Amino acid sequence: MIGRVLAVFGFRPDFVLLDSGGHMGNIEFNYLISRLRGECYVALDDIFHVKHHASFSQMSSDPRFEIMAAVREKAGFCIARFTPARSSGVAQTAQHGEIAERLSRAGEQFQKREFTGALETLQSVDLIVEAIPGSATRDEAVAGIESVRGMSYLGLNDLGMAKAAFEKALSLQPRSSQACAGLGEVLYLAGLDREAKVMFEHAVALGEGNQFGRAGLAKSNEALGLPAGHNNFEEKGILS
Repeated sequence: MIGRVLAVFGFRPDFVLLDSGGHMGNIEFNYLISRLRGECYVALDDIFHVKHHASFSQMSSDPRFEIMAAVREKAGFCIARFTPARSSGVAQTAQHGEIAERLSRAGEQFQKREFTGALETLQSVDLIVEAIPGSATRDEAVAGIESVRGMSYLGLNDLGMAKAAFEKALSLQPRSSQACAGLGEVLYLAGLDREAKVMFEHAVALGEGNQFGRAGLAKSNEALGLPAGHNNFEEKGILS
């Protein structure tokens, strides 16, 4: 989708506001900058949240970016000027772009309920990720891939494989709201309502906009005879 929109502007938009979902943040960010052919102002939200923290850190050390403003309010946001002429590490950026493109394809297949096709697409992504240098960057990519893989296995009702995928994602990125919600769904479908509730509460705490997590929390509460909005984190003052 991002690629099609960029093509309309000849890959030279003046301004891009990137509001990504969960662990897709840094993957979509690298896909974007690998396609930009001219100077562009890039705005990111949630730069002090898992969504775009890695992207903001990358901006700060990449000579192609000049950060014009960065605000800490709530989860933070920033605006930066990107200049392709200052490019360095083009090969690695291209890798991230290819990963994002294939993940986007897998996401579209998932939305169409083509779960087996999505899993096949993700297998091709695995090969690219293995070539990424730097464990932190690679872990971020793998966590995003495993979350999508887990959702695809859920679609096939393969709870064992889904659980393994979400647990791998969380072992690499413990603050993944998407993986927490996915694991919560696995536990809920396995009849483990209390355990599911805990994971859904984590998902909501880590991502306020995670509607899948909120819906999961509501149905696990119903199964436990609790009000739909009941949240132990809120009662204990963990959430603001």
